[in-house]
Amino acid sequence: MEEPGVTILTCTQILTSHLLVIDKRLCIRHIYENVKKLFKTKEYKEYFWRCATATTIPEFEAIMVELWNCDIKAYQWLLKIPPKHCYKFHTAISDMLLNNLCEVFNSKLVNGRDKPIINCLEFIREYLMQRICNVMKVLNRCQGPLTPTSTKILESNTTLVSKC
Repeated sequence: MEEPGVTILTCTQILTSHLLVIDKRLCIRHIYENVKKLFKTKEYKEYFWRCATATTIPEFEAIMVELWNCDIKAYQWLLKIPPKHCYKFHTAISDMLLNNLCEVFNSKLVNGRDKPIINCLEFIREYLMQRICNVMKVLNRCQGPLTPTSTKILESNTTLVSKC
């Protein structure tokens, strides 16, 4: 009778097998920093952000045609970026184009990084508990099912739609 074998996987093997499934997003701000090094005028910044925030493929293509008429090199550089990684029209998951959430979270953990692992995890737990408590306080002040920010966005979208 055969005994079941034991398979030992390294962290790298586990991460690579799981990370292949995850849809990657690039931070638009970091991509823009690279654009800014090559194309320094404000005109390129406007084209880049218009491309990044275009909500439909035809809108994106129209902006890219304008960019092509302005500068072919900038157009070709932007074409090298796969749309699924950063452009708003191609990512249905979230409207967030910047990666500020991760950067803010990492900046909060600076004080806990030099501690032993258990203390570091406790530091993270305490920070998250305080954060959740602060969010709950904001939610308790809300009048209705949406947060104040979401309510403002909904109202502005409602007024825009009513003008159509």
